[in-house]
Amino acid sequence: MPYRGSAPMFTDLIAGRIQGAFENIPASIEQIRSGTARALAVTTAAASESLPELPALSAGLPGVEAFAVADIGAPRDTPAEIIATINATINATINAGFADPRLRARLEDLGATILAGSPEDFALLIARETVKWTRVIRSAGIRIT
Repeated sequence: MPYRGSAPMFTDLIAGRIQGAFENIPASIEQIRSGTARALAVTTAAASESLPELPALSAGLPGVEAFAVADIGAPRDTPAEIIATINATINATINAGFADPRLRARLEDLGATILAGSPEDFALLIARETVKWTRVIRSAGIRIT
């Protein structure tokens, strides 16, 4: 069942209206640490440094990997020089933020992985994920209704 955010999903999970859910580590880590929700595994390729007691789902199901991506996009026809300027500013901001050991520690504690890179790097990531999930959808016979 789709939810409009973590809060309503956790409300239903904790109340027993649903039996399980998939959620990002940063959005769920406090619920897990407090014992309000019980995590079974992570869906990243490797175990999480912020929740090292949880196995990676791929340990039992080789090749299974799922992760969420939050990104900043622009319209397709945005001039390359504007994209380059925005990308350089974002990467500089990320690098400056990671220079602060308190911010770095907090993000790591929350299980967040921050990736700086080029628009081309991001396009490759999206292309790989599109191929992967297209195969999953087709092999499972998933249809939009």
